[in-house]
Amino acid sequence: MKNKLAIQDSKFQVWVGAVLVGIVLVILDYFQVISPVRGGLEILAMPFTRLGAEVVRVSSRPWQVARSGYKAHLRIQDLELRYSETLAQVGRLKGLEKENEHLRSLLKVSDSDQGRVVIAPVVSYGYPGIAAGQSEGVVVGQMVIVNQTLVGRISQVSEHQSRVELIANTLGEGILAKTSSGAVGIIIGNGRQVVFTEVSRDDELRVGEEVITLGQEGIAKDLLVGVISQLKTQASDPVQTAVVDQLVSFYEARLVEVK
Repeated sequence: MKNKLAIQDSKFQVWVGAVLVGIVLVILDYFQVISPVRGGLEILAMPFTRLGAEVVRVSSRPWQVARSGYKAHLRIQDLELRYSETLAQVGRLKGLEKENEHLRSLLKVSDSDQGRVVIAPVVSYGYPGIAAGQSEGVVVGQMVIVNQTLVGRISQVSEHQSRVELIANTLGEGILAKTSSGAVGIIIGNGRQVVFTEVSRDDELRVGEEVITLGQEGIAKDLLVGVISQLKTQASDPVQTAVVDQLVSFYEARLVEVK
């Protein structure tokens, strides 16, 4: 019982104290005593406020730096992706430009020699073939030309397709040819390379010389075959022989001329 009375008395004292403090604050505020005290406290607290703000700013800086670095990394990745896409697009445009230039050169030739030139797309590389045949006027024996370079002849013809026998695979009949310095011989194939042979020992062959057609039935004159890349003549050989590299390849062409 005594404990309950003590607790109630204590609560009453706290309540009375609170009321007195409130009354004192009201009186002090009425006589404008609290305002100067509040201003002084604010002045005293200002350095601590600034220090707290600086602590918050410094402590948040690593996070801001990390966030900025991550955003920069994302921007760099985006720029790299756009750069690679631009390079790929430029490569495609250059390829199309080269193909268009080649097509225009073919059209110029066909316009100047209408009725005898067929422009045909390549449809097979493993079994060299083009998408042009009897219906397009192609016949066996016609020349197959890529960029003004003789690369083969038509060996088989069907309704809308033809097979091409490349010079490197021409093991039988040779093609009359000469070098830019006038050495005359025959172009044949050995299954792997283009060979210029049957050249007189009195003529001089030089690496880097162009070899062009001499002209014969079914083969036009002054068509480029390639350039001499290697001399194969042995001391005991009655004639000279050289390996010819073709500057263009049927395997890299999309369009060919047939005439």
